[in-house]
Amino acid sequence: MERSRRGGAGSRYWVYVSSLERDGRGTRRVVYYVGSSSLPVEERFRQHVQHHAGRRRRGEAVHGVEMRLERELTLGPFRTRARAEKEERRMAMRLVRGGNAVRTG
Repeated sequence: MERSRRGGAGSRYWVYVSSLERDGRGTRRVVYYVGSSSLPVEERFRQHVQHHAGRRRRGEAVHGVEMRLERELTLGPFRTRARAEKEERRMAMRLVRGGNAVRTG
């Protein structure tokens, strides 16, 4: 994917879904995170992974077992942030209706 200028003229936006497998009281649970970004999806996902790794290094509680980018659920590119955010909400609702735990950005 071509990198767009963040938020500038000619930007393109993507909707992405990542899954975080979590340990919670002896059970494993998958939580989906739905977000949108003007960055290429793989680059934005790397930022999420680096953020969680930094939290672990600082000794903060991080309960994630494994993060995965759900490439088959990636949407876009969209010409406007508003359209990407609309599609982000639609994707989140689709996952919730399917009985999934969902967080959004």
